[in-house]
Amino acid sequence: LKSKIIWYQSRLACRWNDAVVFKYEEKQLDKLHSVLASYLGQFGHAATHRLICFLFQRYWVLTRHFAMNGKVLRRLNQPPRFHNLSGQYRWFRRRYFKSIIFFQVGRYFEFYGRLGKFARNYFHLRLGASRRRLGIRAGFPVNQLAKYLKAALAVWPQVVLIRQTGRYSGNVMERRVDAIFYDHYEP
Repeated sequence: LKSKIIWYQSRLACRWNDAVVFKYEEKQLDKLHSVLASYLGQFGHAATHRLICFLFQRYWVLTRHFAMNGKVLRRLNQPPRFHNLSGQYRWFRRRYFKSIIFFQVGRYFEFYGRLGKFARNYFHLRLGASRRRLGIRAGFPVNQLAKYLKAALAVWPQVVLIRQTGRYSGNVMERRVDAIFYDHYEP
């Protein structure tokens, strides 16, 4: 199990420029979830609480992507269903309140409210029409992501990239964390 966790951990982290990137690739996380669920099922036949705690403390890939609710393994990057875009955006803002969020809406990454004001001033973006219940809106095209990521990491210690999955969840397009960028990271 430890060697498998290390293998997945090496696949889900990398460096980009001078930043550390934690990726949230669905296929890799699905496979890791299956492996963990299988082992945890076997661990349920013995007194392994301390072993499970040790694994979650030692390997960041487990604490970053999964949580244990009793004996149930739960994925952390699966947000609930939403009825509107503002509820979805606010959920990500509460969850990553110390970060700047690049929130994909169609072919753009958008910023709202206070982050919209910051993005307009810092990135020199034009304001778009404000969205209902979200306030000021500023954004840039998806194809310019690398340029704005580099600029954001110069100011913010953490950038969270939220991408559309192409599926609908409730009344709104499903979005999930694609990657988290850190200007520096110490486990």
